[in-house]
Amino acid sequence: MGDPVVAIGAPFDLQNTVTSGIISAKERPITAGGEKGDGSDISYVNALQTDAPINPGNSGGPLVDTQARVIGINSAIRAADSGTGLEGGQGGSIGLGFAIPINQGKRVAEELINTGRATHPVIGVTLDMKYAGDGARVGTKGAEGPAVTPDGPGARAASSRATSSPRSTAGRCTTARS
Repeated sequence: MGDPVVAIGAPFDLQNTVTSGIISAKERPITAGGEKGDGSDISYVNALQTDAPINPGNSGGPLVDTQARVIGINSAIRAADSGTGLEGGQGGSIGLGFAIPINQGKRVAEELINTGRATHPVIGVTLDMKYAGDGARVGTKGAEGPAVTPDGPGARAASSRATSSPRSTAGRCTTARS
């Protein structure tokens, strides 16, 4: 944190715009998507947070360090006009910009090149988006029903956890089923 960066893009169709700032946080959990309204298209990203001004039109541009290495892909801002979340609205930068770490961008690009589609894990739970503590908390109810999708990965993990208990046997960890 504190490392100088430059955000490159074309905010408001102003080509070849460069703004500077610092990395103010790493692994900042943010969400993207949600257009369907049922939570099925929401992605969670551990983003780089920067105070380099990122405005509408910068998305997809590089976030570059002082050695001219691309370290992230500008992707989201906290807009001044919304106050309710991350949006690409026309409110402009208030000093909270987010970039997808370049290693994650490379993985997705390689998947798209090799298979024509990008994959991401789905755990089948709705998160409590108002929770401000460390980590994440499963919500009490999803948009279209229960917070944990029946027969989904989250439900199977909970079921498995409820019916097994780890035991140590001569230095080896085993799982006993009841």
